[in-house]
Amino acid sequence: MNTKMWGTRTASGKWQMSHSGSKPRAAAGMPRGNHQLQRKTGQQVRGPETSERPEAPAGPSVEDQAATLIQCAFQRYLARKELARRRLERQDYLEQMKKLQREVASLDAVATVLQTWDVRLTEAMLQNMEAEWQCRAQEAQQQQAAEAKRLALKVQQMAREQQQCHKALQQAYCELHRRISEHDRCRQKCPGKAELTLQAVKDTEAHVAMLRQEAQKTEEMLALARLELREHSEEAAARSCAAGPGAGTAEPWVASARTVPVTTAAH
Repeated sequence: MNTKMWGTRTASGKWQMSHSGSKPRAAAGMPRGNHQLQRKTGQQVRGPETSERPEAPAGPSVEDQAATLIQCAFQRYLARKELARRRLERQDYLEQMKKLQREVASLDAVATVLQTWDVRLTEAMLQNMEAEWQCRAQEAQQQQAAEAKRLALKVQQMAREQQQCHKALQQAYCELHRRISEHDRCRQKCPGKAELTLQAVKDTEAHVAMLRQEAQKTEEMLALARLELREHSEEAAARSCAAGPGAGTAEPWVASARTVPVTTAAH
């Protein structure tokens, strides 16, 4: 058939079929205006059918895109941090392994040395060290003894000088008393010669003052020498106690120097 069929949907939802070649004719007993109303009603009925079709999904918003970027960046940061931690752990592990290998190598070297060590060499070395220590101890003891002897002799010499000064001072005092007595007799018997005897008394007094200063100086020097000798003796005794019993004893001249009497000059 050359004619084409087309239909119009009515208000009741049914389709009216008509030929494409023929013009629509008004239904019997129905005016033309009703037919146009029927077509408008059919177009209004087809409206909801087009609105029920699904719409295309909209794209992500700006906030969603920013959140996605932040999440990706944070994940990359965590990944880099984890990678750095693993690299550090690996480096520490390698260093510990190298240190352990060195320690094992050193222990092996020590074990090899101990295995090849000769005990007789050690004993000989210890004997040599002991002999050297004894030699040094003897040298130190000899030096201490020589120093103690020198100090003791110094004390004895200063004590003799002090005694000589004291003796000279006593003689000077006696001479002064004699000159004073002569001056007294001269004033009574020969007043004209009193000036001569007075000058002799003054000269003797000056000599006595000089001897008194010398005696005082010798006493101070003797006291210093005895103090030095005592300190040296105490140091030697302390070293002997530290070294052990019987390490050293005081020399005989030290004891004799301690007993030298001290004569005080008369004033």
